Amino acid sequence: MPLVRNTLDPVPTLREVRVRLVAPVGSWFTRPDGPREVLTYWRPTVGADGVWSVDVPANADYDVPDTWYLVEEPGATHAMVVPVTAGPHELRDLTIDMPGGSYCGPVPTAGGTLARLRDVDVTGPIGAVLTRTSLTGFSLQPLSTTAAQVQLTAIAAVALSGHRAVTPRPDGTLEYASNAVAAHLHAPLWITQGAVTAGQLATVLAYGALIESSWAWTPGAPLFLGTVGLLIQTPPVAPGALFSAQVGTATGATSAFFDRQPSIGLV
Repeated sequence: MPLVRNTLDPVPTLREVRVRLVAPVGSWFTRPDGPREVLTYWRPTVGADGVWSVDVPANADYDVPDTWYLVEEPGATHAMVVPVTAGPHELRDLTIDMPGGSYCGPVPTAGGTLARLRDVDVTGPIGAVLTRTSLTGFSLQPLSTTAAQVQLTAIAAVALSGHRAVTPRPDGTLEYASNAVAAHLHAPLWITQGAVTAGQLATVLAYGALIESSWAWTPGAPLFLGTVGLLIQTPPVAPGALFSAQVGTATGATSAFFDRQPSIGLV
């Protein structure tokens, strides 16, 4: 089967990427209630560098015409038509115009560049991501992949120091993360790129490599979430900590690679 991959927009590991086949209403493998979405789906393989790949049949190989694939990855949804050639094909080269209305719109036309992001429809270049610019505003920004990084922006709820672990509140603003706060057990954990004051836009690292001259890590040892956003290399223990969450690994005395792992409850 043809191989499709996305090297332009790395995604954090342990995040789901899903590819679903979509076909005309009434075809034998669509749902009986009418939507074009097909029940069959594929889970791409996500590498340590955040690049995902998936082997799927070419659309021309189906006995139903006008099929396409719906690709859902963290932060974005795409549509694509896969050619017969083996590939590997880059997702950005296969992207087509996203049909409207619950994926029941007209048959898409190849060659478009419409990217439909969850909750917001925006037209922009493939590889862009939706980022928060204020408490209520968003804009389309290029995804930083210079050093295999995934960066986000959000408003600081309180003054935040640089290179601390933070997590979003229900309103989307950032506060320090802590292994002593039960609500942070399964919450996203990001690393501030610099100090910001309350109400200021903060840039945070969700995944990837980071260097900070003030660090003095033991290379090769894991980094855990401590309290008030501090990063520690000693595994947390109860009763002081409610859970243990590895957020990355020290790659050198002043460098680390961040990739949040599932939390382990301690109480």
